[in-house]
Amino acid sequence: MIQNLETYFAYDYVSNDNDQHVIELVKKAEYVLDVGCGDNQFKKYGLVTGLDPFNLKADLVMDILDFCPDQKYPLIICFGSINFYDAKWVDDRMKKVATLLEDKGRMCFKVNPNKPFGNGVKLEWFDRWTMPLIEHYAEMFNYNIENVREGDNGRIKFDYVAR
Repeated sequence: MIQNLETYFAYDYVSNDNDQHVIELVKKAEYVLDVGCGDNQFKKYGLVTGLDPFNLKADLVMDILDFCPDQKYPLIICFGSINFYDAKWVDDRMKKVATLLEDKGRMCFKVNPNKPFGNGVKLEWFDRWTMPLIEHYAEMFNYNIENVREGDNGRIKFDYVAR
């Protein structure tokens, strides 16, 4: 059975991905936007604005599409947040985060190529996050792809770096 996203991320989900690469980048960044921040786990490492549509531990509880800051960000984290529903949903959010990145900025991603959580929870995944899709967005937004690595449960982690 597929669990409701809002219920899962508002009440059940606990962040446990202490990615050292991302932590070091956050420590060095002047300020950071964490899209889909969950319980705001990276906030303790730097000046992070956590945005999440469901989790009340976020600084701002809203969808990224409704976020209209006066600034752009040198570092944006999208760890497991642009993974759901369908291609249009993903594409709309990818376009939005691209508008928020500073020139020469970096975005750290963790995406799900349709693998369930280790605890068996199944959500409404967008199941096409593979290297060809990652490359498609890199080409679309003129990004380099760096630091590709495997995360827990078959997730793909990587950085987009604006050229």
